[in-house]
Amino acid sequence: MQQIIRHFTDDDLYKFTMCCAVIENYPRTQVRYRFIDRGGTVYPDGFVNELRRQIEMLENLQITADEILFMRKKCRYIPAWFYDFLKGFRYDSSLVTISQDASGKLDIIFEGSWCHTILLEVKVLAIVSELYYMMTGQHRCFDYDAYYEKSWNKAERLIKAGCVFSDFGTRRRASFAAQDTVVRAMSECQKAMPCSAGRFVGTSNVYLAMKYDMTPVGTMAHEFVCAIAGMYGPQMSNHIAMEKWRSTYRGALGTFLYDTYGWRIFSLNFSEDYANMFKGLRV
Repeated sequence: MQQIIRHFTDDDLYKFTMCCAVIENYPRTQVRYRFIDRGGTVYPDGFVNELRRQIEMLENLQITADEILFMRKKCRYIPAWFYDFLKGFRYDSSLVTISQDASGKLDIIFEGSWCHTILLEVKVLAIVSELYYMMTGQHRCFDYDAYYEKSWNKAERLIKAGCVFSDFGTRRRASFAAQDTVVRAMSECQKAMPCSAGRFVGTSNVYLAMKYDMTPVGTMAHEFVCAIAGMYGPQMSNHIAMEKWRSTYRGALGTFLYDTYGWRIFSLNFSEDYANMFKGLRV
């Protein structure tokens, strides 16, 4: 079976921005997190063996000069030193432990330095999703022409309705080709409707943003607040996360993900100075 993840930046932008903040603020922090399958999916026999092989193949990925050039151009808020880190970064499959029980349920555990495990999560989830469709044979029914048409029509309706929207599908995609098709359709629809009220602003996937000359979209994930809560408790986590994010990006990426522990706990820390500092809040 061919390698599923073939590009270093085939990943969500917020994993890179959080990784940068983690190295700057918590370079020695050790973490452990576990895959939760909320659907209770039963995976085919032998799934864990191919998944392990795909995760091991991540170790041959390296960021390219073109990818760095693109991120420097589009992500000016990321400090220059971080690209030196990415040049030397190599994925370590030993940080991921996977197993499959007799009923076919999947167990995945990430454990190690936060700054090294953080870039594994989305890639592993994308592999799990695509591999499931491949090993169950459902990928043979994919109709990419139909996906293109459906995505174009959806984008057209959203743009005409004045909606501003982006793609965040990497970890959930049926395949890389499926996400590529959706982003291409919506990008081309946007170019055909430049004067409309709404717009397709980009994708969280850095590689696809580079491929279609779009802006990578994203700030942070709940992970950043959760890990800080693990160290200092949930009532302090939002305050510390906002402080660390502010000191790392100095006003850029000013949309805070506030709903990790609900509004009540967040409101205890969200003072007027933070309200003036951050550009917005995202649920």
